[in-house]
Amino acid sequence: MPKVMKGFPKTFQDWITRYISDFNGCNRYLSRWKPMVKNVCPSCGCTNEDTKHITHCREPTRTALYHEGINDIKNWMITNHTPTHLANLLSSYLSSRGEATMESLLPHHSPFLTLAQAQDLIGFDNLLVGRLPKLLIRTMEPIPASLNNRKFTIHRWAQELSRQLLLFTHRQWSYRNSTAHYKPSVVEAPDGSAVGGQSNHGRRTTPRKLEGRLEKDERMGRSPHG
Repeated sequence: MPKVMKGFPKTFQDWITRYISDFNGCNRYLSRWKPMVKNVCPSCGCTNEDTKHITHCREPTRTALYHEGINDIKNWMITNHTPTHLANLLSSYLSSRGEATMESLLPHHSPFLTLAQAQDLIGFDNLLVGRLPKLLIRTMEPIPASLNNRKFTIHRWAQELSRQLLLFTHRQWSYRNSTAHYKPSVVEAPDGSAVGGQSNHGRRTTPRKLEGRLEKDERMGRSPHG
């Protein structure tokens, strides 16, 4: 983790520290010292919005963004020589959003059972902040060695996967903040009703500020090593 952290700008490092320590701007914590803040999720309205809820929120747009992110991580893994069956396992586990153990996603004869048990000990939410089981790294270790490519090492693969997971989680946080702080302009329709803040498909329009944040995340996600 320290090496992964150093690859991010200082402001992103600060966010990681606050997020992992549960000392962030979720309404569960803000409501304790700001009486006007309600302890509800600004996207789905569920009560008790804590850090865990950031990646568990079921609001449709956030869910769509979540699954888009999983697809990006899966594509990254495959592009970086991760065996397809292992990439599929990790993406399926991420898709479960913590409602299924990794072990439960495997048949009893799977060669990845021990790896899945190691991941389940670490936990879903720890994976989303880049904490990888050592057994995952050992499972992948023979592949970089067989490629005879000095630029592609198991340590670099692990660091980049952790980086992708952190960026994935930060995108969820950024969109959450857009919901909390973005106030769409309201105009009067010809029939006298107020309109604004929703796209033609009923999804909240992404504010310009958020678009810039997501583009910045994407730039940080483009590693010079693949």
